Amino acid sequence: MNKTTLSRRYFPHATPQSALRMFNRYLHRAKGLLDELYRAYYRPDDRHLTPRQVQIIYAYLGEPFDEDFGDL
Repeated sequence: MNKTTLSRRYFPHATPQSALRMFNRYLHRAKGLLDELYRAYYRPDDRHLTPRQVQIIYAYLGEPFDEDFGDL
C-alpha cells in the first residue's frame, strides 16, 4: 500500500503532505512501533508499505477510518 494513501485514511481532512507528516509523527511516537517495522524491513524513505508492515501499523494505531465515514 502506498504510504500517502494510508496516511490519508488516518487523516482524511488533511492535505496529502500534512497527512503524511502527521502519520510519520505517529509512527515515531507509538512506543515499539518503529522497532517492529524495522524488523519487517521498513525504511523511513519507503513510499510503499508491505502487507505485513500495514498489519503492524494497524496493531499499534488501530485501523483507520473508511473513506466513506460521513460527517464527524
